[in-house]
Amino acid sequence: MKQEPLLKQSSHEKIELLQHPSPIIRLTAFAGIVETDDHRAPHLLAQQLADKSHVMVWTGDVGIDEYVTDEMISILYKSYDSVRPYSTADSLMLDSLILFDPNVPNLYYKSLLLNFIEPHTEYYDRIRELYTRNNLGNALTVLAKYKKETDKQLIIDALLQ
Repeated sequence: MKQEPLLKQSSHEKIELLQHPSPIIRLTAFAGIVETDDHRAPHLLAQQLADKSHVMVWTGDVGIDEYVTDEMISILYKSYDSVRPYSTADSLMLDSLILFDPNVPNLYYKSLLLNFIEPHTEYYDRIRELYTRNNLGNALTVLAKYKKETDKQLIIDALLQ
């Protein structure tokens, strides 16, 4: 039996392929889902956020080892600088999961989100955890915005490194 090219498969088949053991197959299946403007794409991405597998992404002659999830986010948003094609509610849902779900790895996109987060009291514990436990350097900049005495030594230590 001849296999259909991946992007020509039905939406249902592409969704099933998001569970495939190969990260390249999962990434290509997700690209196919987004390409067909499937409104379920943000929610399907949300189910993939804890994926810690990597793919090699090539730009010209430079290869970068990336999380599959970062590539899926890039595909969904077309680029990190573009207008997001999905609803604000979808973006808020994804951004919240990326920042606050402890099972989501330190994605590049998580670092980008930290550049825009406001220092609200309810975020403090998670931001501190992202710096102290997850070693996410961008979180220190946000932590400094809280101006807490307890964080001064963390900031001083980072400056001295």
